[in-house]
Amino acid sequence: MEVMTPLATGGLLFIIFFILLLIGAPIMVGLGMATMACFLLLGIDLSIMVERAFASLTAFPLMALPAFVLAGALMEASGISRRLVNIAENIVGPIPGGLAISTVLSCV
Repeated sequence: MEVMTPLATGGLLFIIFFILLLIGAPIMVGLGMATMACFLLLGIDLSIMVERAFASLTAFPLMALPAFVLAGALMEASGISRRLVNIAENIVGPIPGGLAISTVLSCV
């Protein structure tokens, strides 16, 4: 069996992914199927893919993302974010670049 170069492997990965997207497969399915196809062509055990997927889910930044999304949704639903923007707009006033400054202040 001929050994595939990294460029050929990457090209095959993208070709399979885009073909699956064109036929209407979801992005997650396209990524998974393209990866599985490349693993099979390279002769790599598919259990490594499962192990790496599970290991990437336990990364701390990925665990913090849902908490930030929840905090943003709660702030928006309770009206806190609108009040913060109003306060920042009142502090800045009508100066050039006030929208950008008030956005930064409300995010702080």
